[in-house]
Amino acid sequence: MRADYTGPPAVEWQRFEAMGHASRGKAERGATRSAAPPGRSSSPRWQWIASTVAFLLGVAAVALVVSPRGGAPSAPSRVAPRPRTKAVQERLDRAQQHLASQELTEARAELEEARALAPDDAEVAFGLGDVAYRSLQMETAEGHYRHAAEMDPASSAAFANLALVLLELGLAQPAADAATRAIALDPREPRLKALLAQSLLRLGRPKEAADLLEQALASGLRGAEPQANLGRARDLLGQSDAALGAFEEALRQDPQLPLTHYWRAECLRRIGRTREADRERTAYRECQARMDRIVKVQTRLLQHPDDPRAWLELARLRVERGIPSQAVMAVLRAEQLAPKDAEVRRVHELVERAVAATPDVGSPSPRGSPHE
Repeated sequence: MRADYTGPPAVEWQRFEAMGHASRGKAERGATRSAAPPGRSSSPRWQWIASTVAFLLGVAAVALVVSPRGGAPSAPSRVAPRPRTKAVQERLDRAQQHLASQELTEARAELEEARALAPDDAEVAFGLGDVAYRSLQMETAEGHYRHAAEMDPASSAAFANLALVLLELGLAQPAADAATRAIALDPREPRLKALLAQSLLRLGRPKEAADLLEQALASGLRGAEPQANLGRARDLLGQSDAALGAFEEALRQDPQLPLTHYWRAECLRRIGRTREADRERTAYRECQARMDRIVKVQTRLLQHPDDPRAWLELARLRVERGIPSQAVMAVLRAEQLAPKDAEVRRVHELVERAVAATPDVGSPSPRGSPHE
């Protein structure tokens, strides 16, 4: 992103649960395999995160819409499994393994074979949408998520991910429609209300967005992003004090979220506090540059998923970004690829210390997407 960019920054969206049809028993048997190197003690927080991520690395890629420092709310409804042949299920299982290891080409091949055998399987369509999203093929992802929603109209996750992709494509009204449908299917999920609020903000409807965000936060939603969006909505409504309060809470939860700095700068400029606004804009540019570096490494990993050095770089950058819980998957992946490498051990220790020092790690989110 250019330093003189004047539009809103990219949002650190994380997708709703993608491919959820996994054999949990198989995962649990190997869940702690990579939790810590032999002979090294680990903090309880590290053990919890590492065992969770090891489960995901071994079975499925799971993505939650939750701030890196937020809590761990339950996932929205999964794409409901339908009766399928053994051949289709085997290909789905292998695709999940490939997705967990960032092997997108292999995952896509398995899913395409599954689609040839079962063209109307919602989970196959959902998996193809996830692969396309991770590959930055947003139009393709939209088509697959839309097909999944058509095949399983009771899946809130399908409509939620469709809404997210539509937002990426700049289609706020269709995104709002999809998010509204997701809420109708799962009205108690606060993340869906925050998703609809994001769409409404882009449509110039801050009052409705603010009401939805207040409801979501009152229902237990945590994270800097909804607080930043609430601040923006309050600012658009001319409620400067309330806006600045929401921005302060967002910065408390995540001091490096670019979105917060950008909208806070806009608010400060509007009320005449130009020097503070200039400082916020500088902070925004620094945070955005850090995000851009993460995006660059993740994009490289799309092409070279077996490069342990790239995974280590991603782990370091995520620690620098202040989200060590998301660095865990990267360092465990590097350990899988280069188990005897001294640098891997050093970065593992760095991540472990950062995790132990983080007051509220929240839920690890090893989504592996280029959208940090």
